[in-house]
Amino acid sequence: MDSLPSQPNNSLIAGFRCLEEIVRAEKAIGSRELARKLDWSHARVNRLIGTLAYLGLLERDENRRYRPGQALHALAAQSISNSRLIAAALPIVKELGLQGQTVGLGTLWHYSVCYFINERPGRTIEEAILRHKLWPADNSALGVALLADAWDQQLSLPDQALDPQQDGLLPGQPLSVTVPEARERGYAVLRFNKDIVSVGVTIGSPAIAGLAVSGPHLGAEYVPSLATRLQDAAQQILDRLNQVPDDNIHDV
Repeated sequence: MDSLPSQPNNSLIAGFRCLEEIVRAEKAIGSRELARKLDWSHARVNRLIGTLAYLGLLERDENRRYRPGQALHALAAQSISNSRLIAAALPIVKELGLQGQTVGLGTLWHYSVCYFINERPGRTIEEAILRHKLWPADNSALGVALLADAWDQQLSLPDQALDPQQDGLLPGQPLSVTVPEARERGYAVLRFNKDIVSVGVTIGSPAIAGLAVSGPHLGAEYVPSLATRLQDAAQQILDRLNQVPDDNIHDV
């Protein structure tokens, strides 16, 4: 992330904070509840979300609660389309998924992972795309790999779980340990309960996204070869992204 400019627009920052909190919510949220979450005055929040609603980024339902609006949906669709990441990665992810393991493609936002694709055995590809909520980075090999890529060694890392409710990891794997290990190794490895092992790598340098595979009973001797396969897959995705896009697409 870039450093803060010398004269930041604090209103823009505050508006984005409101927008982000509403997008994170699993249902429409009222202005007073939003003010409590942000610990801001109700009047301030009302001004901000009123402006966002005027721009079409938010809309108000019949109960006067706020949710993402049409302009935000359009912006999200255009962003995903123009990035071309999902289109480039989809055939590679599907091929990796044929091995019967869970495959994830995502990016990092602060200490959370946003999954574009989370394909699990028995799940259709429609169910795998953009259906996963934000996930704590310490509970994701993909997230740890991305943090390792962006890690400034002058900055400290959390020594405890980011979300205590996410208890799938085996004890003793804080980010302060897993991130330096992943940076040195070139890929991330996390071990979960029920003998689940997850391996994550980055796509591009600097990373634009991460790719991970997880499954049961992956022996330590198998992990390096799996990491190499993932790195090859990441390079294939990057190569596809660098190709000239095919504009010969007919509207419906």
